[in-house]
Amino acid sequence: MEEPEKLCGIRIFDDREKTLNLVRMIEQTGIKALTVHCRTRDERPRNPGHWDRFKEIVETVKIPVIANGDVFEFEHLQKLKELS
Repeated sequence: MEEPEKLCGIRIFDDREKTLNLVRMIEQTGIKALTVHCRTRDERPRNPGHWDRFKEIVETVKIPVIANGDVFEFEHLQKLKELS
């Protein structure tokens, strides 16, 4: 039986560099894609996502990065496409 593709999902840290170091380490595991929820563990839906951080993550790794959360309207999707 063929082994399934491996994916990983994370939330960001308050510390930008800590987040970028984490995604670099995760990429080294051989995963095929990374899902990023652009809020910290303690933030809730009432807090807007930190989409500026999404672009940094996309630029840091070579694997596909999938946005998770806060995409409610077509304009949100357009903004994410611009960032990635």
